[in-house]
Amino acid sequence: MPVFNLLHLSDLHFGIKDQEWMWPTVKRIFYDDLARMTEKSGPIDAVIFTGDMTNSGQEDQFDKLSTELDFLWEHLRKLGADPFFVPVPGNHDLVRPEKENAASRALKHWNKDKELQHIFWNQEASEYRCFIDDCFKNYTSWFKTMPLRKP
Repeated sequence: MPVFNLLHLSDLHFGIKDQEWMWPTVKRIFYDDLARMTEKSGPIDAVIFTGDMTNSGQEDQFDKLSTELDFLWEHLRKLGADPFFVPVPGNHDLVRPEKENAASRALKHWNKDKELQHIFWNQEASEYRCFIDDCFKNYTSWFKTMPLRKP
């Protein structure tokens, strides 16, 4: 029977203030657990990271994340894997807009405003789509240049 092994990560929040000590404290334990798990189940086929990879979507936070992902992939390769990477941005992986931003205020009524939904999905250059693109531009740039295998 074919097996598909995945590793699900979430909420690392790279860039949280005054908590740089947290990841190094658990990193070795995490890597040891990966080795034990791989020994029992086989190599990991995909790593899915569901949100909050960074704390506030800043470029330098994505740079730090990339460095840690390089170390993780080096470890996974030693364990016989070269998995696909599937990142799904979360609410901390974007640059937060100013509260008085008009597009931001309008999008708060997303569920009730069918016209806004129509404009967003059907007009690629709409102010709402451009606003979302701008909020996620650091994530998008990082994703496009990230050298890990993508499905």
